[in-house]
Amino acid sequence: MMAELKLKQRWTSLSRLQRWSIIVCCTMLFYTVFGFWILPAIVRSQLEKKLSQALHRQTTVQEVKINPYTLQVAVGGFNIQEPEGNKPFVSFASLQVNLQWVSLFKRAIIVKSFALTDPYARITLNRDKSFNFSDLAAPDRAAEKKEEEKASPLLFSINNIELAGGRIDFEDKMKEVSHQISGLRIGLPFLSNLPYKIDIFTKPDFAAVINGTPISMLGQSKPFYRTRQSELNVNFADIDLTNYLSYLPENLNFIIKNGRLDLDLSLSFMQHEDGNPAIKIQGRAGLREIKVVDRQEQPLLSFPELTVDIDRAHILRKEFHLTKILWKKPELFVQRDEGGQVNLAGLVVPAPEEAGKAAPAAAPLPLLVEVAEAAVEEATIHFTDKTVAGPLQTTLQAVNLQVKNFSTGPDKSAAYQLALTSESNEQVRINGGFSLEPLKLTADAGVENVQLGKYSPYYEKALRATLAAEKVKAVAHLDYAAADSTLLISGLGVELGGFSMTGPDGATRVVIPDFAVSEAEVNLKDKTVVVGRCASQGAVIPLTRRKDGAINLQDFLAAAPQSPPAAAEAKKEDEAAPPAAWQVLVKAVDFAGYEVAFTDQVPEEPVTLIMDQLHLAAGNVTTRPGEECSVALDLRLNKSGKVKVQGSAGLTPLALRLDVDLADLPLKSVQPYVEQKLNIIMADGQGAVKGRMTLDRRQGGEVAITFQGEAGSRKFACLDARQGGKLLGWEAVQVKKLQVETSPMRLKTEEIVFTGLSAFVLRNQEGVLNLSTIVRKEEGGKERQEAPAAAEARPEVEIRLVRLADCRVNFTDRSVAPQFQTTLEKIDGSIKGLSAARDVSAEVNITAKLDQHSPVKVTGTIRPSQDFYTDVTAEFSDIELSPVSPYTLKYIGYPLTKGKLDLKLHYLIEGRKLTSDNKAFVDQITLGEFVKNETAVDLPVQLAISLLKNRRGEIDLNIPVSGQLDDPEFSVVKVVFKILYNLIVKAVTSPFSLLGAIFEGGGEEQHVQFAAGEAEVTPEAMEVLAKFAKALYDRPAIKVELTGQVDPAEDGRALTQLRFDRLLKVQKMKDLARKEAAVSEVDAIDITADEYERYLKKAYKAAEFERPKNFLGLLKDIPAEEMEKLLYDNIVITDNELRNLAVERAGAVRDVLIEKGPVEPERIFLIEPKGAAGAAEGERGMRVQMAIK
Repeated sequence: MMAELKLKQRWTSLSRLQRWSIIVCCTMLFYTVFGFWILPAIVRSQLEKKLSQALHRQTTVQEVKINPYTLQVAVGGFNIQEPEGNKPFVSFASLQVNLQWVSLFKRAIIVKSFALTDPYARITLNRDKSFNFSDLAAPDRAAEKKEEEKASPLLFSINNIELAGGRIDFEDKMKEVSHQISGLRIGLPFLSNLPYKIDIFTKPDFAAVINGTPISMLGQSKPFYRTRQSELNVNFADIDLTNYLSYLPENLNFIIKNGRLDLDLSLSFMQHEDGNPAIKIQGRAGLREIKVVDRQEQPLLSFPELTVDIDRAHILRKEFHLTKILWKKPELFVQRDEGGQVNLAGLVVPAPEEAGKAAPAAAPLPLLVEVAEAAVEEATIHFTDKTVAGPLQTTLQAVNLQVKNFSTGPDKSAAYQLALTSESNEQVRINGGFSLEPLKLTADAGVENVQLGKYSPYYEKALRATLAAEKVKAVAHLDYAAADSTLLISGLGVELGGFSMTGPDGATRVVIPDFAVSEAEVNLKDKTVVVGRCASQGAVIPLTRRKDGAINLQDFLAAAPQSPPAAAEAKKEDEAAPPAAWQVLVKAVDFAGYEVAFTDQVPEEPVTLIMDQLHLAAGNVTTRPGEECSVALDLRLNKSGKVKVQGSAGLTPLALRLDVDLADLPLKSVQPYVEQKLNIIMADGQGAVKGRMTLDRRQGGEVAITFQGEAGSRKFACLDARQGGKLLGWEAVQVKKLQVETSPMRLKTEEIVFTGLSAFVLRNQEGVLNLSTIVRKEEGGKERQEAPAAAEARPEVEIRLVRLADCRVNFTDRSVAPQFQTTLEKIDGSIKGLSAARDVSAEVNITAKLDQHSPVKVTGTIRPSQDFYTDVTAEFSDIELSPVSPYTLKYIGYPLTKGKLDLKLHYLIEGRKLTSDNKAFVDQITLGEFVKNETAVDLPVQLAISLLKNRRGEIDLNIPVSGQLDDPEFSVVKVVFKILYNLIVKAVTSPFSLLGAIFEGGGEEQHVQFAAGEAEVTPEAMEVLAKFAKALYDRPAIKVELTGQVDPAEDGRALTQLRFDRLLKVQKMKDLARKEAAVSEVDAIDITADEYERYLKKAYKAAEFERPKNFLGLLKDIPAEEMEKLLYDNIVITDNELRNLAVERAGAVRDVLIEKGPVEPERIFLIEPKGAAGAAEGERGMRVQMAIK
């Protein structure tokens, strides 16, 4: 108490000044002690405590320094650990802040300086996309935001802001990469929102080393001014892009193996009064040392430099104005895999669309990109296509592209130039212009030195030929407009020089030295093609048809793959609604100097046709419906034939109107074709055709052809290919006013004239006629036959006149010795009115001379219609027979020394039935002495002639022949010769029938038939014997032998019956005699039925053979049947009785011949008949056998 009292007394004893001095000193002392030592300790303690609680991380502060007089605060050794406590989260070495006392007066925080040394931060992005500081987020940002809106903004001014030695470690666990920012330095002169400073630029300065790459930025900004105007200069150099590849989208199928980024940009920001911000970028951006590969480490793209000069880029407005884009020496690897997928197309995998994605509230701003100049310099493109065999590989180097005034804006056009060269010196030049809105493109393109063989993998599936050309050049102008899908190719020209196509065998080669297409135009929208001129010269085309019928040029084309069922169905659908057809027009075609060598290997001997000096000219060749083009063709065939065709042709529908002039065609050139069917050799001959030909495709697809004009041949000669002799020839054949139609089939001609026609018929030593071997036969001896065609309507044929002038036929037979030769010459005449029409007959009138003096005449009518009809008479007069002596010597052994022959042959054919009369009159035929030879047939020729020749030395034969022409065994000649042969044979085997065959009504009988047991000639036999009696009289050299014959069985039964009847008749004759009735002979008596049993009993009683008796010894009464049987059984006919019957029969025939002939009796001989027991089977019969000697 005393102390306090004393202290109070002392205080009061001090003066006021002293007291205030003490207060101030004490206050200053406290302020100093508190500010320098106590407050830092409190702040340090509270920082560690509060921050650790708030951040849930251990926080340590090594020291806190406060200068209460200068208001400087320094914090050192600040460190916040990660929640695990093993790694620092945020730290810095020191933080110095210098406040100003003026803050109290300006009611704002005024910081004189702010310095942060060695700051450090560790940022970690976890796999769950959370950061290592995500737990520090404010729990209720909405409430804080509301409080901030209520409170007035805090004014401040921070000056001399400096951050030095900063470092940030960023660990991305999602991408498993780490980044480091070191040497971080930020300098900012001031940052203030004080009203008087907000319109002053603050100029920040930034520098750092990011992943080893130093970067720096300078700028200026008004962050609190209403416009927020800011500018930033960014200078990044040599940034290694590989450090940031992990942040590329995962849907990329490429890897950037190397790359550097350079940025020298100026970024400006301004917020306009309407609130819309604006960001503008200027400067340059560049990429260097880029190397890109795919996921398989295959190269995709590399280039040393790509720079973009940006004039201005308004990011938010999507406007980019570029001064220049320069891409130097890029090297691009383009590859097309087996499935047709291009590697560049698969570099980005499309992301799946998000379901329920909200539509944008408003239409986005259009993108505007303008490039004053863009260039690709010395680019290299490596292209590999594995869809084709090989695969195809090519390199385009160097590729240069220049684009000027490019813009995505509407109605803005850009100009471009493209030039490239391949490794094989192929050159492409394209220049023109294009616009994107609307999309349009113009191009003037040119291609030179194309190596056609290089691209064979593309066409080898369709074309197996090897293409080559010394010169390939093409030019064109293209116009494309997307608005109406118009693509117009104009000024198209193609030039080929030294072009050739070589087949897969290496031997077939088509050569076209010069080919050009000019002034062509293609319109894809209208589907039209217009070619001004198509010209070619000097082509050589080898054309071969092989043994199998295939054309060699077909080898140039690959076989078309079979369409799968789905494709077939699609094709059917396409056919159901076919698209509009393309229309093609070629204004002028001029192919000159062509040579086509056609070789046909199908025949046994190949056919070669050389068509040279070929010139084809055509005008306005088109596929337009209803339009026709002019055509002119001129060529030489096998160095002599001349072919000229001129007229018009149409493709839609198919139509031809041609004037044809074919002259001096060498017919022997087609000899191998003839050899396929005929065994002839065409040695000479020219053909000619001149006229008008038309061809039209009618509704239904039928093609109709017509021809009107003339045809002919001259100086024709052909030989027999088997025997080597002449076969056929003529001086001239003319077909005048010829008309041919194919639908319906019709042929008409005014006149066919054969002048000087000569035919040579030869029979060789083997007896084979050359005409029989003309038609070639297949293996096995069958003649070649065409497969029967389907039944068709018969063609209409009308030949008004066929004339023969000075024609001849030579016949030579070498099968006889000496050889026989005759000639039918001076053949003149005509056939008028030949027609295939029904009931129309043609008149035949032909005359000739046989061996210069024997007249020949053929007359009649023929009707070669479906019901074939022919009525023809051929007369041969005064034919000498001595020239045919070689035949008589060979076949009958007698020379024919004298005689003449007249023939009259009449043939009537109705349908398939032939009826013919072959009348021959032979006068004074005389045979020489018999000459024995191996070929002569042993025939009684002399006897036959004696039988045939009358008392005047004449032989008159009539040999009728009939048969069916469709019978393969039927032949008129064979029938006639067979009849003649049979006549001669019958001279021995049946001379009686030979005589009968000579005279009308004669038969083939060689005997006269009698009734059983009778010897009287019947009336029928009497008539036949009378005719033969006259024939025998007319041939005094003939003798007749008559042999009677009996049939023991038949004649025996007849004689037994006759004897039985006589037994009864004798009993009646006795009764008549007792009555004195007149009876001349027994056989004249008739026994009636009532008398029969009475006279049977009398004959039975008068019989002398043993008969049944009763017990008294008297004849026993028996029934009539038993009496008949006993009488028959006891009648015996002896051989002598049968012989007498045979002799009586022969005598009866002799008497008739003597009476009716009259035949001299000395020429008739009766032959003793053989007994019935010794007679052979053939010598038995109820007849008289006649034999002529």
